[in-house]
Amino acid sequence: VRGTGARGEAAPGAVAAGIRSAADAGARVVYVGVALTLGRPEMTAAVAYATRKDVLVVAPAAPDALPSSSGIGAAPSAPPAQPYFPAFIPQVVSVEDFGEDGSRPKDAPSIFAADQAAPGDAVVSIGPKGIGHFIGSGSSLAAANVAGTAALIRAYEPRLTAAEVARRLVVSAYPAAVPLLDPYAAVSAVSSMATAAAVPQPERAVRMPRHDSQA
Repeated sequence: VRGTGARGEAAPGAVAAGIRSAADAGARVVYVGVALTLGRPEMTAAVAYATRKDVLVVAPAAPDALPSSSGIGAAPSAPPAQPYFPAFIPQVVSVEDFGEDGSRPKDAPSIFAADQAAPGDAVVSIGPKGIGHFIGSGSSLAAANVAGTAALIRAYEPRLTAAEVARRLVVSAYPAAVPLLDPYAAVSAVSSMATAAAVPQPERAVRMPRHDSQA
């Protein structure tokens, strides 16, 4: 669903409209690949609209990169962490990235708050066109990993609500300051939870045969 303006810029109104359109089309998981500083009111309303339709929204906690400092010879300076939208909206699963060593990439934008962390450094995938591979880094790629896991959970256990899926993503994650995504545990834990909730059926008692010792 397109969430950009005519020139490809991520406009808050377009992102909000995209969330609503995806929810209306029957999506159960909506991945938003941008992090914006503006547009809180309209995106909050769009997320609330999706939540009422039991849609889970996942978004990056920060943009993949920030504009470099202007001026000749000016040293780059990292701005302080700040909320980005729609990730900062409470119903949204906010995701930050980490690399192979478990830390965030060098010079990555500061994170104000995140619900979960997922692989997002030097991610290899297909490119937008042509042959070969595309290598990218950023929280938007990490959020895509979380959204994909959420889609697997909802396909495997369709009875779970969006809120239950969001909780399962975090509860099943590797323990850390920001829980680290574990896709296998997220799906298998949901299965275990559903099984445990089932009403037990009486089973016929099984008796082991007597063991007679022989001289």
